[in-house]
Amino acid sequence: MINNFLNIILSFCFFIIIITLMSCTKKYIEYTETSNTSVSLKNNIQPIFDNSCINCHNQQANTFNLKTGYSYKSLLDNNLINIDKPSNSVLLIKINNNHPFEGAVNIYEYGLIKKWIEEGAKDN
Repeated sequence: MINNFLNIILSFCFFIIIITLMSCTKKYIEYTETSNTSVSLKNNIQPIFDNSCINCHNQQANTFNLKTGYSYKSLLDNNLINIDKPSNSVLLIKINNNHPFEGAVNIYEYGLIKKWIEEGAKDN
């Protein structure tokens, strides 16, 4: 009886340790090649913001606003995009390293955002 109880406790502790260690790893998003067509803010990037970002990045937030009609100006005003060196764009760095919600933007979406910046981050 005591052995079974100890086994259950040890198994539970082992499970908690494994889960904790897995959550502590830093996950970097790799750039994936996107199609040869141009990336559009309106058709490609804004839907990503709408689906993954505007719950926190909106008019009521103390951060930048990524809602439709505000996102482009907000990205520029807050120096979040670097057209000369897209990999140095704060937007990409935040998504890749410091964003509090892992998985908010998937690898494909990250690739689209990066390609949009590489193409000059046009308001199209």
